[in-house]
Amino acid sequence: MKSKRLLKVLTLSTLSLAMLIPQLTFASGINNINITSKTQTEEFTIYIHKLMYKNKINDFIKNTGDELKIDNPDVKPYNRQKYGDVGFSLYKVDNSVLKVEKDMFKIADEVGKAVLDNKKTSFKFSKINDEIKVNDEGISKIEIKNPKHDDLYVLVETTSPTSTIKRSKPICFSIPYNGHTKQLHLYPKNQINPANNLSLDFFKFAQDNKENEEKPLDGARFKLYYGKASDIENAKVVKSFDKDMILETKNGKITLNNLVKGNYFLVEQAVDSLVDDLKKDNDNSKYLVSGISKLDSNNKLSFSVDENGNINSSKEFKHFVNYERAYSNKRIVNETKSKDLSKVKKNNYAIFEDIDFRIDVDVPKDIKDYSKLVVKDKLVLGDNITDHLEYIENSFTIKSKTSLLEKDKDYKIAFNKDKNAFEISFIDNENLQDNIAIKYKAQFKNKNNIVANGDYKNKVEFVFNNSKYNNNKDRVENKETKFTTYGFKVKKVNDTIFETNKKGLKGAEFILENEKGEKFVGFKENEKGKAISFEKVDDNKAYKFISSDDGSFNVVGLSSGIYYLREIKAPSGYRLSKDTKTKIVIKDDSVKDGTIKDIVNSKDGELVVTGKEDLIKTVAIAGGSLMLISVFYIKLKKDEKEKAK
Repeated sequence: MKSKRLLKVLTLSTLSLAMLIPQLTFASGINNINITSKTQTEEFTIYIHKLMYKNKINDFIKNTGDELKIDNPDVKPYNRQKYGDVGFSLYKVDNSVLKVEKDMFKIADEVGKAVLDNKKTSFKFSKINDEIKVNDEGISKIEIKNPKHDDLYVLVETTSPTSTIKRSKPICFSIPYNGHTKQLHLYPKNQINPANNLSLDFFKFAQDNKENEEKPLDGARFKLYYGKASDIENAKVVKSFDKDMILETKNGKITLNNLVKGNYFLVEQAVDSLVDDLKKDNDNSKYLVSGISKLDSNNKLSFSVDENGNINSSKEFKHFVNYERAYSNKRIVNETKSKDLSKVKKNNYAIFEDIDFRIDVDVPKDIKDYSKLVVKDKLVLGDNITDHLEYIENSFTIKSKTSLLEKDKDYKIAFNKDKNAFEISFIDNENLQDNIAIKYKAQFKNKNNIVANGDYKNKVEFVFNNSKYNNNKDRVENKETKFTTYGFKVKKVNDTIFETNKKGLKGAEFILENEKGEKFVGFKENEKGKAISFEKVDDNKAYKFISSDDGSFNVVGLSSGIYYLREIKAPSGYRLSKDTKTKIVIKDDSVKDGTIKDIVNSKDGELVVTGKEDLIKTVAIAGGSLMLISVFYIKLKKDEKEKAK
């Protein structure tokens, strides 16, 4: 009976003591946990929930070891992409320290200072893991294997961005051993600096071809992208109020504000003055959009912000210039308009006469970045390439401002088989500077199908691309110069009073003279390739024009001027007129349908007259005599009647 009563007393005493001993003990303060248990787990996971807030809030989170629901609108999970990386390291403390220091706040603070400030501690501790950084949701975790019930740990924020006012406080804790819990949730927190406004200035300049100094370029618009141009598919445009943010240069400048950690690049946008990638400024100078400012992997207008707020930008971002585009100009050097006798003045040339062409290329300052600079040229009649003319291959020269460019070293030239078209491409653009002049010659060839007063043109296509990445379109600039050649058409006819009875006379021979008295010797070239169509020669060495079956002949391939056609032999059965010279004015209407000049011959015979003019005089005298006789006869009959009365 006594033994039963003793057992009952012991049982009640044990229950009373159990009520006095708590199973979980929490250290006071926000960032420290002390949880003990008598049950050991094999593996334990520490979840770190990094929080951030802007305005100071008093003790809004208490670390209990449990996973918490954050319902405070001012507190959010840490945004690693926006504010930079945060990393944590875990340290194990020799638990003998608890014999002399019971305040875990002080233990955590002392470890933190030792790690971050290289201070000495009064106890031993060691690092048990590599630094681990929070993910995009602000979470990281640490695995601890086979922890002991009396192990003591301190979690220290070892990497912090400049966007935070100060690091989160170190957290001291021990592992709970209740046989059920295998994880612990910790909530370190940082106050984010609301005044942390990283900014960066971007400047855009314009460079004219003929100017040495750059000038700020206004009105250029850009979008800012977050990400890398090399990973263009994952890059995202920065928005403002859910719309793509558009940035425009003023005085050539854009200021990028509120920058956070990450990679960025700028992409130039179309505006009213930017049409088809062609930018115009107030002076109407044209600047091509660069191949490094487009939305593709070749974009070089990039910069980055690291976790410490350091900004690194590309050299292209630091100094971005839009260069004036390349230009070409085409002209005829040896113009002849002033000598043209036509109403509409035209450059006109005889067969084998040199037509001197010149193409000037205004080379841009960024020529080294051009992937293409090509000159294509062809000789046309109307809109079709013609074999009436040829380029003189050995006449080509290409000069820069300071030197003569070498074929096959600095440029290549290719002709088509008829030598009425060519293409010049430049091998090394860096050898081009300021201005290049392409000079060459062409000539009308002695061909029967040349068209007098034809619509002949020299057409040039200037093709260029200002991006070495070929991500800009080829530009094509078309220029042309017009010119022609003249001629005349005559018909040898018989002498008759009535115009309708005229007929063509075959076999009349003529020679052609210019105003200097030189005679046409045919379309020829001397040993230097110069035209020698007229020379001081005797009639027997001059070229003979002979009238055809219908009495006509024509001459094509002469330049505008006054010429004289002299008949030296009349057709069979006819004789030469007194005046054998006929003035020919060669101009744009010298050749057209029908006969332009009729040259008349009279028949050989008893008539004294030698031409149409003498015939007219004779007929006039005979007619006058007949009229006088008629008048005299009528008067005589009248007198006889009066006498009879």
